Amino acid sequence: MRLSERKLAILTGVFFAVAMTNVSQNGDAAIAFLARMADQPQFVADTSAPQVEAQARQAGTARETAAGQVRQPAVPDSAGIRTGDMTDPNPRRSPTMLDLSQIETGSIIDSPADLADKVDPILTFDPEGGALMLPRDVMLPAATLPDRMSGLPARVAALQFDPTRPISDAQRALSPYGMPCSISLAASVRPGALVSVTLDAPCHPRSRVEISHDGLAVASRTNIYGGLHVLVPAMARQARIVARLPSGQTASIVTHVPDMDRIQRVALQWRGSADLDLHALEFGATGTDTGHVWAGNARSADHAVRVGGGFLTVLGDPDVADPMMAEVYTLPMTDWTPAGTVRMEVEASAEDDDCAVEIDAMTLIRAPGAENSDVGLRFALPPCGGKEPLVLKNAVPDLKIARN
Repeated sequence: MRLSERKLAILTGVFFAVAMTNVSQNGDAAIAFLARMADQPQFVADTSAPQVEAQARQAGTARETAAGQVRQPAVPDSAGIRTGDMTDPNPRRSPTMLDLSQIETGSIIDSPADLADKVDPILTFDPEGGALMLPRDVMLPAATLPDRMSGLPARVAALQFDPTRPISDAQRALSPYGMPCSISLAASVRPGALVSVTLDAPCHPRSRVEISHDGLAVASRTNIYGGLHVLVPAMARQARIVARLPSGQTASIVTHVPDMDRIQRVALQWRGSADLDLHALEFGATGTDTGHVWAGNARSADHAVRVGGGFLTVLGDPDVADPMMAEVYTLPMTDWTPAGTVRMEVEASAEDDDCAVEIDAMTLIRAPGAENSDVGLRFALPPCGGKEPLVLKNAVPDLKIARN
């Protein structure tokens, strides 16, 4: 145990000896580091303890008697480096970076005036403020500024910025989000002979849009970014779809729909806020059967293709000005589509604002090998206060499905 303690004591002594040697050899770097940390001039003292204490007491007494502005140096640390700070009466004056390489390590500095004499003759000591100062005539000449600064006014003028200048036509042709105001229309074909239509009209947010295609016409609304997405049942193999905005701008697109030869389609469309419903009763289904397809049991194109039967598509926005609504029943002809009849009915309900008024509507029928049929309808809604809806059983022809 004693041997280990002796070894530990020897190793500790060697460590501190090496550390002290390193500090004495790199004193300038340590002083510069502490100067940057304290952001003020530093004082250097000898590393011998008795002389350090005597010089500290002598320097403290001299400062307190002469000006009372400079505080005593801090307690010496193990490396023999002393730091102190001075009260600068002018807080706007920035500290001066000193060339400490000219100060001999271990020399004793009694006052900032001695430090100024040893460092640079250009520095002067202010006895009232107790700080090192640069003469007022030591200024950076204007010629030393970068050339690019002298040309700055000309470059600013070249920008031709005028806050009073009116907005140009090019700037007006941008949306609030900085997008061009031109409109565009894109389309892609989906299962069930549906066309996915996407309208991009950045300068027409929350605007009414009319979508028309081969006799079918509905009105919808763009979102806050001027966009609209809608699934349009194709009414022709070469489907031409047109979008019209309130400003009169239009956009159109034509797409090929190959599945039109394998579907039967019936559409009911009307104008106004009347509540109309298209019902398809498939192959003997009644009101509560799954074969009763309507807005309350619309199903989907995927379901119709996988399982059989038809599906319903509801188009239009009833909340836009001058609503244009439509409901389209589609029956894909698949290998498991049975022969028989799909009975078609139209149901009209009386609302508080639309009771006992005449409604103009239209039916559109598309079937393979048959001519297109577009028939107009006019009928009166039930009287006000009536609870039973009006059912029109002969308004739309039934679909006859024959299997070979």
